[in-house]
Amino acid sequence: MYKRLLLTLAIVGTGVALASGCDKDFCEDYPSSEFCSPAPPPPPPSDTVRIACPDTGKTGYFPLVVGAVWNYSVFEGTSLNDSADSVTNPTGNVWDENVNMVNDSMWITSYSGGPYDGLEDTAYVFLRNDTLYMRVIKTVSIVGDPITISAEAPFAWYPLVSGDSISTDWDTLPPADYVGGDSIPDTIEYRITTLVKDTTTYTVGSEAFCAQKVQYKTTLHVINLGATIDLNSYFWWTPYVGVVKRIERNLRDTMGTKWLQKDLQSYTLP
Repeated sequence: MYKRLLLTLAIVGTGVALASGCDKDFCEDYPSSEFCSPAPPPPPPSDTVRIACPDTGKTGYFPLVVGAVWNYSVFEGTSLNDSADSVTNPTGNVWDENVNMVNDSMWITSYSGGPYDGLEDTAYVFLRNDTLYMRVIKTVSIVGDPITISAEAPFAWYPLVSGDSISTDWDTLPPADYVGGDSIPDTIEYRITTLVKDTTTYTVGSEAFCAQKVQYKTTLHVINLGATIDLNSYFWWTPYVGVVKRIERNLRDTMGTKWLQKDLQSYTLP
């Protein structure tokens, strides 16, 4: 007690406030004193909540069944409301898309109505062990030569659990004038990251499904400019049913400013 009193009087008398010179017992007894450094706040509790939609095993978790068909209504907009998971500012372009599983690794999407009536796209998917891969080919332009990305990227896996993530290795495009149109070669490296986000309830007609939101992020790093560009798309997966909703860039839009929202209307699983 005598030591503590002398130390307190010395600090008050000199007007020096040095926490490092403060008696340990004094600071424990008077933690709010101006002469004692405040205790560091406790670390925030770690997020241990990991949510997944109910599953009954890996069989049929991804319904890659020949003859399966998913029918979507599609509309185009110029912006994305992230908080509402919806495309906004519609352009007036609407159409239907039918996705057909023609074999265990090929989807064919056919367009009906709208500006792409009669066109078809082909997507290749591969189930390896518990992971579904898609052969991704994207072409975008940033006021320069087209940037074409080709990769086999993890598309989904069993089981989809919030917080899980997989990234491809970085790959590099050959130098070209990709950015700015100034005839100066740019070097771009890229990778694709798949991140499982939250779960939600999605309704098709009168049927409600648990859907797992998955983000697909293509990161372009322009090395010579020190710039990074992220291109995002989102799929909502329902186990044993397929993709019930998609939000993605309209890759046929050469300006790269249009978004598409695709909502499942019906599906057939043989």
